[in-house]
Amino acid sequence: MKILTNPKLEEVKAIDTDSVVVTHNGVFHAHEVFAIALRPHMNFVIRTRDESILELAKEKGWFIVDVGLGEFDHHRYRGFKNLRDMFGDESDWYRFYTTSNVVLEQLLLSIAKQDCGESDVVDYVNNHIKNFVPNWNENLSDVNFSKQFGLGVDFAKRVLDDPDPWMLVKHLQIDKENATKEAVSLVEDALEKARIKKQNFIILDKFCPWGEVVCIHNEEEYFVGESPNDLKPLYIYFVIYPEMGSSNWRLQAVNRTPGTFDRWIDIDIQVGEFDSYFVHPNKFLAGFPNKEKAIECAMHLIARRLT
Repeated sequence: MKILTNPKLEEVKAIDTDSVVVTHNGVFHAHEVFAIALRPHMNFVIRTRDESILELAKEKGWFIVDVGLGEFDHHRYRGFKNLRDMFGDESDWYRFYTTSNVVLEQLLLSIAKQDCGESDVVDYVNNHIKNFVPNWNENLSDVNFSKQFGLGVDFAKRVLDDPDPWMLVKHLQIDKENATKEAVSLVEDALEKARIKKQNFIILDKFCPWGEVVCIHNEEEYFVGESPNDLKPLYIYFVIYPEMGSSNWRLQAVNRTPGTFDRWIDIDIQVGEFDSYFVHPNKFLAGFPNKEKAIECAMHLIARRLT
């Protein structure tokens, strides 16, 4: 398969075969890469937006995808409609790949919806194809774009040969993203309870990632007070949560900014105080036999700092 990026019209006229795919030039995406990988029998790929070449391609009956507003260019309407408009006739897909039709369709559907902006899931396959696009500070010549596009097509062929692992990764990604959304909701609920009680710590009924959400709360400086003249920022200094796989509870200090060890308050206690069974040497984490002891310790440390 020879790939030509921005060829001259005369060069295209000299092509003496019907095994030609035409798509757009410039930055490429998983959609058109896979549409071409589904047709490994093609001899030429032409990457262009030249109207004269597109007209010639129509006259010759070449497969044109993702450019020219023709039969297989989804840009002629908004959103996603069907796989045929994105990848061509189904008869072409199954000629060269013995993969389960269901799995193949799931893979293509994922790619298509991402390309049409109808999925907010960061797709693993789409991201891999993006990695083949030359970076802004690399060789941006037509020759290099053709080379990198070809590498993307080769990668897509390997995925099509065995898409099961890629679909597994996609489902794991979806699970991760759903878990992240659930964690944000749990932390925001805990923050609301802390605001109502005017507490400088939050309590999570089960462990979940909380750092970024709590830091954002602190940056926004949520104010509380008995009157408008008595308002003070309600910073969250600690997070209390059950230890995973145990009946014990943890007290963890909140960093001023995510990814740093610049804490508001250190957990400056000795093992045994407040029945603690563990205190990290860096004073950011401590373990307690129950929630009540963790709360007692947090309140002691906060009172000591604020007095």
